Amino acid sequence: YAMQRLQAACAEKGPLCVGLDTDPSYLPPEVLRQFDAPADAVLAYNRALIAATAESAACFKVQIAYYAALGLAGLAAYSKTLKAVRDSGIPVIADVKRGDIADTAKAYAKAHFEGDFEADIVTLNPYMGFETLEPFLEYVEKSGKGAFVLLRTSNPGLKDIEWLELSASAPSALIDSEGG
Repeated sequence: YAMQRLQAACAEKGPLCVGLDTDPSYLPPEVLRQFDAPADAVLAYNRALIAATAESAACFKVQIAYYAALGLAGLAAYSKTLKAVRDSGIPVIADVKRGDIADTAKAYAKAHFEGDFEADIVTLNPYMGFETLEPFLEYVEKSGKGAFVLLRTSNPGLKDIEWLELSASAPSALIDSEGG
């Protein structure tokens, strides 16, 4: 359901995704001066961006790292930013790139699809295998949530891992060459 909402929003408004990867250093100084805490300035700025772009935006993407770097106050701003987007009725993507296994993956899925950090769609990194996706896919099936799965990146360092050519013996050869 979330992915269909996103597709419908893109069909109606175009493909504009507003990134709320808001670091205090990106904010105008006059905005920062209005608040005692950087996280409060970030939240106010995000709310203003949401209001200013809601008519044109098909979705908003919120990168959790910027908020986590601000500590507990930052995570509160993250939660309130997600809620502000959800309240606008526009799909919100939590850019969290989660990719763990077993109960940890279940906890991440619950954290990002329920409660304080609820989003419509999340980003996932399946490096440790498809089992990392399973808890999230349960929410997709039962609750209509959505996921973008990282398959290939565009950053310069992608060649370090993504383009690495391995043979059947390469993993053990790598371990042996490092004294493992």
